[in-house]
Amino acid sequence: MGKLTRVLARSLWVAVVFFGCMCVVWALGFSAVSGRLILSLWFAVKASAVATLAGSACHFIQLLCFEYRWLWYRGLDARIPRHPGEEILASELAFQVGEIYVRDGGLYLTTNQLVYVPTRRRWHTTVVPVDKNLLCSVAPMDLRAFFRGGIRPRLRVQRGGEEHLFIVWRPKWWARILRERSTQAPRAQVD
Repeated sequence: MGKLTRVLARSLWVAVVFFGCMCVVWALGFSAVSGRLILSLWFAVKASAVATLAGSACHFIQLLCFEYRWLWYRGLDARIPRHPGEEILASELAFQVGEIYVRDGGLYLTTNQLVYVPTRRRWHTTVVPVDKNLLCSVAPMDLRAFFRGGIRPRLRVQRGGEEHLFIVWRPKWWARILRERSTQAPRAQVD
């Protein structure tokens, strides 16, 4: 699948899900205020269409920029700390989730490590060695953490008492690949 096809397919899926969710939310809100069900549904569809177009356009532009490494994603690959002979095996647009922040950037799996490179240089690059001490799972949805990515499952990476949460497109795939890679790697000392 080509880069542009992947971007279009993902953007379309996000638009459909966002439109459906927004229709329900707007319909319930308008119905509670006006008491008229048909008028509320009509307003909900109109409001959801506008919100979906704006949100999907932003998401499409962000995905396109990451896939082709344009604008603020240009140069992310060069900022990955690599050893000689180390290759990039997978990369994806990702958001690192903290207690009070969500940072955008790229998540990279290399031959020996998982690297999160933020778009802004003043933020720290996160490097997690992939070895037998690495624990990977999918953090379930948590609506209490709505503004920290809790409305969807997130990739949870733990090693040596540190935990990192990432919002990625395919958290189950990333967790499976990281578990497979960590079982193949030799055991390292935990710092």
